[in-house]
Amino acid sequence: MFHKILVAIDGSEGANKALRAAIDVARHYEADLHSISVEEHLPHYAATVGEVVEAKQEAADYFRRVVQAAEQMATAAGVRLTAHVV
Repeated sequence: MFHKILVAIDGSEGANKALRAAIDVARHYEADLHSISVEEHLPHYAATVGEVVEAKQEAADYFRRVVQAAEQMATAAGVRLTAHVV
C-alpha cells in the first residue's frame, strides 16, 4: 500500500512521535523512509559575515545530531532512513 514515506523531523518530541509511527509503517509495508529537516533560523540582520557563518554551523551541527538519532532509531527497527536537510 505505501511505497515511500516522508516524515519531518526537527528534534522535538512531536517529531520523534511522528518518526516512530513512520518507522512502524515503513517496516510493516517495506516502504522507503525519508526524513526532511528545514534549517531556517539564520540572523536576518547580522552584524558580520562571521555571525551568519557561525549560525549556519550551529544549525548544521544541530541537525546532524537530529539525523543521527533518527537513523539510529530506524536502524534499530530494521528500517533504512534517507535523511534530507534543506
